Formats: sequence, C-alpha cells, structure tokens
Amino acid sequence: MDKNLSLMKQLTETEGPSGFEARIHQVLEENIRQITTEITKDHLGSIVGKVGNKGPKILIAGHMDEVGLMVRHITRKVS
Repeated sequence: MDKNLSLMKQLTETEGPSGFEARIHQVLEENIRQITTEITKDHLGSIVGKVGNKGPKILIAGHMDEVGLMVRHITRKVS
C-alpha cells in the first residue's frame, strides 16, 4: 500500500474523541518523529516538528480530536 495512503488509513482508524486524544497523539508523534530532526510538545498537546534550519518555514496545523457521540436509543419507527 502507498505510504501516504497507509498513514491516512491509520489516522482515520485511530479513535480520538474530544478529551481522549492520547492514542491519536501517539500515532501522530511517531510519524512526525520519522521525518523531523527535532520535536517538541507543549502543555496543550501540540506537536511541533523541525527539519533543519534553512529554507522556508511551513506550518501544517489541524486538530487531533474527532466528534465522539454515544448512541443511547434506537427506535424502529420510520416516517
């Protein structure tokens, strides 16, 4: 499987509802470590990877959590 497709599959299959992002954080950190020379994390859980000191600076930003809903009731009624 293509490396990028494999990573996308891994990211979409890893659970990370709001407040419980530890697993997706781990997956992202493991993948970022493979391509960076330096990695730092802040108290909010952000991951910053650095590659070298030359060239343009590029920011890739996004959130790690996903909407997590709990199904409490299913009704058979169909309108």
